[in-house]
Amino acid sequence: MRLCAILLGDALKEYTVLKAFLFLVRRLQRYWSLGVLVTGLIFVSAFTEGFSVLLVIPMLEGLGQETETAADSNRVMAFINDLFRDVPDNRLLQTAAIVFVVLTVTRTIFSMLAISLQAFLQARLDRQLREEVYNQILNISYEDLNQRRDSDWHMILNSETGRAAGAVFGLVSVASGLITILVYVVVLLAVSWQMTLLASGLLIVVFMLLSGLVRLAEKVGQYRYNIALSVQHSTVETLNAKRIIRLMHQQEYERTSYFTKLKIFQRTLVYLQILNEASRQILEVLVIGLLALMLIIGGSILNVNQAELIPIVSTFILILYRMMPHVLNLNARRTSISGDLAAVKGVVDLLETGDKNYLRDGTKPFHGLQKNIKFEQVSFQYVKRDMLALQDITLEINKGEKVALVGSSGSGKSTMVDMLTRLYDPKSGQILIDGVDLRDLHLGDWLGHIGW
Repeated sequence: MRLCAILLGDALKEYTVLKAFLFLVRRLQRYWSLGVLVTGLIFVSAFTEGFSVLLVIPMLEGLGQETETAADSNRVMAFINDLFRDVPDNRLLQTAAIVFVVLTVTRTIFSMLAISLQAFLQARLDRQLREEVYNQILNISYEDLNQRRDSDWHMILNSETGRAAGAVFGLVSVASGLITILVYVVVLLAVSWQMTLLASGLLIVVFMLLSGLVRLAEKVGQYRYNIALSVQHSTVETLNAKRIIRLMHQQEYERTSYFTKLKIFQRTLVYLQILNEASRQILEVLVIGLLALMLIIGGSILNVNQAELIPIVSTFILILYRMMPHVLNLNARRTSISGDLAAVKGVVDLLETGDKNYLRDGTKPFHGLQKNIKFEQVSFQYVKRDMLALQDITLEINKGEKVALVGSSGSGKSTMVDMLTRLYDPKSGQILIDGVDLRDLHLGDWLGHIGW
C-alpha cells in the first residue's frame, strides 16, 4: 500500500510538472512553423550522424580488417560494403574518410541551424514571460499584488523567467538527444540486436542508479529559489529603508543578515554545480565500465566464429562509444532541468489566472460629482487578517463639503481612501457616486477627477 502511494504521488508530481511545462510552451504557438523546422533539422542531423558512424566498416576494411565474412551474416554491414564495392581497395580508406568528413560537416550545419533557432525561440519565450509577468503586476487586483513581496516580483521578472525558459528548451535538448540516441540504437540493433539489448538494459540500470542525484538536484534547486527570494527581499528592503537604517544605526545588523543569506545562496549554487558534475563523472565511469564489459562478453553472446566476431564487436563498440557523449549530455540536462523546476513552478504559479482577482472596469462615463458620495454598509477585510478593517460603515459626503477622517492607527482611514480610488473594492456594501455604484463607473474617468 505504501509503495502504491509513493508511485501515485510520483505520478501526480510528474503530471503537475508536465502541465507546468505545457503551460509555458503554449506561449510559442505562433512560432509553430519554426518548431516544426527545428524538429526536422534535429531528425536530419541525427540521421546523418547515425549514418556517418557506419562508415567505420569500410574504414576497417581499408585498414586491412576482414569484414566480408561478417557482412555475410549481417545485413547492415553487407549494405555498407555494397555502397563501397566499386571503390578500389587502395582508395577505400580515403573515400570512406572523405564521405565521413562531408557527412560530419553536413550534420554540424544542420545542428547549428537547429541550435540557432532554439536560441531565438528561447529568447522569445523569455521575453513573452517577462511581458506577461509585467502585465500581471499591472492588471491583478491591488490586494492580490500585495500577497507577494515587491522583491519576489522583482526576482521573478528579472531572473526566474529566464531560468524557466531555459528549462523549457532544456527539454528540447533532451528530446534532441533522445532522437539522436534512438538513431544510434537502430544502427546498433542492425549490427547486433543481442549486444544492443544487453547494453540498453545496463544503461537503464545506470540511469536508475543516478535518479537519486536528480531528485536531490530538484530539492537543492527549490532551496536555491527560496533563498534567492530572501536575498532579493533583503536588497530591496535595505534600499527602501536606507534612511531609517541610518537613523536607527542598524547598518551592522542589516549587513550581517544580508551576508548570511548571500553565503547560503552561493553555497546552494556550488551544490548544484557539484551535483551536475558528479552526475556526469559517475555516468562517464559507469559508461566506460559498460564498454569494457561489452568488449569482454561480446563474443559469448554472439553465435559467430572468430573471423566474424572481431569486425562486429569492434564496429559495435565504436558506434556505442560515439553515442556516449549524447548519453552524458542527456543526463546532465536532466539534472540541470531538475534544478530549475522551482523557477518553472514559480513563474507558472504567478501567471495562472484562475486563482487571482482582476480589477473590473466600469462602463458608465463620469463627468464630475453632482450630488454626493455615499458609503452604504461597507465592510472590508484584508487577506490573511482575522479582524475586519472596516465594518458596516455608512457615510455621506455632499458635494462641496470638506471632511477629515480622524482615528487611531489601523482604524481604517487609509482603507477608506484606497477604496475611493478603487485600490480595493468592498467585501460587502457599496460605495455610491451620485447614486451609481463606484464599480460601474469608468475607472479612468473617475480617477481623472481625484486630486492628490
